[in-house]
Amino acid sequence: MAEMDRREFVKAAAVAAGALGGVVGVATAVTAQEQKKDLFAGVNRLEHPKNPTAPEKKHVPKIELLDSPAAGKWLRVQVSAGMGLEHPSVNGHYIQWIELYVGERPVGRVDLSPSISKGFLTAVVKLPKGKHTLRARLFCNLHGLWEGTKEIEVA
Repeated sequence: MAEMDRREFVKAAAVAAGALGGVVGVATAVTAQEQKKDLFAGVNRLEHPKNPTAPEKKHVPKIELLDSPAAGKWLRVQVSAGMGLEHPSVNGHYIQWIELYVGERPVGRVDLSPSISKGFLTAVVKLPKGKHTLRARLFCNLHGLWEGTKEIEVA
């Protein structure tokens, strides 16, 4: 009889653990869904400049000038995915495209393919003297749309 009680106890415990695991699994799935929904709800930007989060380090576009900006001269601008952590480029997780704007004017775009291209864009622009805002956007297939900006002065 004691053996029977023990079996029933183990069986009941297994059922309870399964039910609890299901509840935890559902809660985790909802949390992941909510998190994913938030990333796809709009444009993601750097919110923690002094202490960027891991997703920000992988996704906020980094804008670099490869030449010194001078009025009427061609300026090479490179945009890369992330600000410190390398973004994956595999079939399940990759940057689909990167765009570069001067203010609101589009000046370059690259569409990327996982496993054969990485998250980089190089564009060549000619700007007049003055202050300009370079704005880059990229789209991660898992984490949505991200944007970064860089203010420059053209002499």
